[in-house]
Amino acid sequence: MNFIEIAPDTPLMLHIYKDNKQLNITTHIVRHLDETAAIISLDYEGDHVLNFNGVIIDLEYGLEQAAPFMWKNVRVVYLKGNYILKVFSTDGIKTNRRDSFRVFIGVYARTNRDGMTSVMVKDISHSGFALVSRKPVEGISRGEAIVATFDDYTFHIRLEGVLVRIEERDGQYIYGFKSVVFCPQLPQYLAFKQRPAGSRLLWS
Repeated sequence: MNFIEIAPDTPLMLHIYKDNKQLNITTHIVRHLDETAAIISLDYEGDHVLNFNGVIIDLEYGLEQAAPFMWKNVRVVYLKGNYILKVFSTDGIKTNRRDSFRVFIGVYARTNRDGMTSVMVKDISHSGFALVSRKPVEGISRGEAIVATFDDYTFHIRLEGVLVRIEERDGQYIYGFKSVVFCPQLPQYLAFKQRPAGSRLLWS
């Protein structure tokens, strides 16, 4: 995938690393400047200008894909009222989401499965999610499809997956699912949940 082929308004993700912490911010290309630079918009809470000095930034394209394209060590600067994104390689590298880490959620969800009407969402990654029940779910088996929905802050999350793992641990039953349908709000929600409590930003 070539950087200049990314259409304006396509959802992208900036993965920002600083001091062993990670912040994700959804972004969109407003206009390409050349083959390696573009004006971008940022989706974040706050009206002050973000300072990207002293951080490492990776760019992700294809949020709904199992294997998105990544541009490593990109640069973002604020210049004359615009955020400018600069990549140092025109071609992105295809990346397997299996390497993505899971984000702890700890929110109760409703499902369409009898015996699983209210369960806790243990964690979510881009490729799957885990649900926790205090009692075993009768008759459930690997390969079964399920839909789980919940609201958290301003987000409405709908998870659809197939069961790939069943585990009993400390008196609880953990059901691991592989996602089969992309939830449009998921990237922004996971980015929000990863932000530190309070400021939700790595910088002031």
